[in-house]
Amino acid sequence: MKIKNHYQTLEINENATIEQIKKAYRTLAIKYHPDKNFGDTYFSMKFIEIKDAYDTLSNFEARKAYDILYSQFFKTQTTETKQEFHEEKIRTEEYEEKFHYEPFKPFYSSRDREQNLTPQFNPIYDFQGNRLNDNIDFFILPKNIGKLICGYSNFFKNSPIKDSNKKKSIFEKLFGSFENYKYENAFVGVNGFAIFFCKNFKNNIIKTEEINFNDGTDLYCFYQDYVLNFIYQHTNFSYAFVDKNTHKIIWEMPGLFNKKKATTEHQQLNLCTNIEKYWTIYLLDNLEDRLQKDGFVSFTTYNKNKEKFEDFLKMGIGYMTFLQGKKAPFTYEFKDIKKIYSKGNELHIQHNNFQKKLFFLKSGDEDIVPLSDISNRSFFFKTLEILLGYKITH
Repeated sequence: MKIKNHYQTLEINENATIEQIKKAYRTLAIKYHPDKNFGDTYFSMKFIEIKDAYDTLSNFEARKAYDILYSQFFKTQTTETKQEFHEEKIRTEEYEEKFHYEPFKPFYSSRDREQNLTPQFNPIYDFQGNRLNDNIDFFILPKNIGKLICGYSNFFKNSPIKDSNKKKSIFEKLFGSFENYKYENAFVGVNGFAIFFCKNFKNNIIKTEEINFNDGTDLYCFYQDYVLNFIYQHTNFSYAFVDKNTHKIIWEMPGLFNKKKATTEHQQLNLCTNIEKYWTIYLLDNLEDRLQKDGFVSFTTYNKNKEKFEDFLKMGIGYMTFLQGKKAPFTYEFKDIKKIYSKGNELHIQHNNFQKKLFFLKSGDEDIVPLSDISNRSFFFKTLEILLGYKITH
């Protein structure tokens, strides 16, 4: 009989406390999270092994039963078995190194996070993860958003370009030219995103937006369906990257799309969803440091009346504290949570003392998270899963 070495998988010893097990799981789950490797099979399997090890060792009864088998197996393990584990560790390290130095794959290593300078190579993947057409041209590359993950350009190698050296005719001098070409480049990198516009000439840059993730604190995502005479027309959306410490909006992208049409046509939306994805990964990579420093991570909402950002709740290991509400601050310990469920744009958290009686009669404690207003929404769901163990489908 051969069993998996869950302790080795989590990189802890056999006497590890439940706190050490949870910390090891958080660190490794973030490192090998599927969102960070474009579905790479090796890392995806690694993530599953980590989750299996955690599920076993974090449960008292399951760990007790596992430890009996573990002790029996590893007391009698052969030199050959030990060598297998050693070789597997070397394979993992070698694969990680290879993955790190692949210039067109997203990172998983903290080393990439520390590199803000952008290597001057065109991206080869679009916002859907498909390989870009070889005929696409990028007229400018960002400088300070780390390694590029994906990009978009409506400029092609055969796109019409006005000749800046061409002598203008008298007609053009009097009335101007009817030939005006506007092109766009957009990028998402490990540490930020960038959008550039040029007009008529490749070097005639008319607008530049290059945002490093270190420049802000929160990302807000707003969606609202527009319905006319009970018939769906389109969905308005807006993404805003902000610094809640200064109450400033650093970058904003409004737009609209139709759910009934292919989203590949909506480059604005595709750009925004990729920004949200890699901003979430950025926050996940910094999660452990924030927990070590503050003991929790906070989430804010925007108060339109006061025109400022306000802390709404904070989440730590095994608890969630609401900072707004009738009983604020009010803390839900993991053991005190009766139920967590989503309903529309709301996430309901019920205490063990919560009871629903006839009709609208309720007693006990229940709080609601406004998902349409909460900052860093995707990160909120990931944090809820990692720190409290609740996975909500959204």
